[in-house]
Amino acid sequence: EGMEYTEAIQLDYSSSGALSKQFQAYDGLPTINVTVKNCKFLPIYNQDGTIANHAPNPTGCHSIIDGQYFRNIKFIDNLVIDSPADSPNNTGTWLRFYAIDGMEISGNKFINTKSIKNTVVSLQTKTNGLLLKDVGTETEPSSTIPVMPCKNVTIERNIFDGFNSTSAGFPIVQSYGQSTSVNDYNENIIVRDNVFTNNWPSGAVRGANQAPNCIEMQYTKDIVIEGNTAKD
Repeated sequence: EGMEYTEAIQLDYSSSGALSKQFQAYDGLPTINVTVKNCKFLPIYNQDGTIANHAPNPTGCHSIIDGQYFRNIKFIDNLVIDSPADSPNNTGTWLRFYAIDGMEISGNKFINTKSIKNTVVSLQTKTNGLLLKDVGTETEPSSTIPVMPCKNVTIERNIFDGFNSTSAGFPIVQSYGQSTSVNDYNENIIVRDNVFTNNWPSGAVRGANQAPNCIEMQYTKDIVIEGNTAKD
């Protein structure tokens, strides 16, 4: 409890603040060339069917280093059921990414059996992070850095089932760049051939903003949204 924001497989950097084991030197290089395939991220249930421990957030990142992009990340053919909900210790996002250049999320099943409020995939940006010159220093201070938009991301052939909370503000797939400049927009984001099922809340009133958006794009350019299906 209190660490619901952490990932089972975390993308991070070579820095003293990022690594649990301490080394003599760090170079600030990011995680690259990682494939997570055919894995299951599952909760532990009580005998009455309630969740004793949510499944972990499968993968993602929290921090960024100026100019250092995570590259060639693949999340393919995995099963994720009931990762953590939104709480004071968690954003309610199962796969959250910053500073990604080149990622594939395909062929996965994301299942929410408890109607809890969640975003599954969120591509975000930050205006603060670690300068490369500060990597390995005693405090590794956070500084204002140029925006590093997410780009070249494909989300395809996934199933998103049961995301039917009545809480607004939790789109299932989200790209959110910075409004400061078109150069700070997320770029080349493809969302295609996905299936969204059982995502309409029971008793929700149409037009009352009581259901999640399947796909939400803000401050994003060069978008392809095609072949997706939303049912119920």
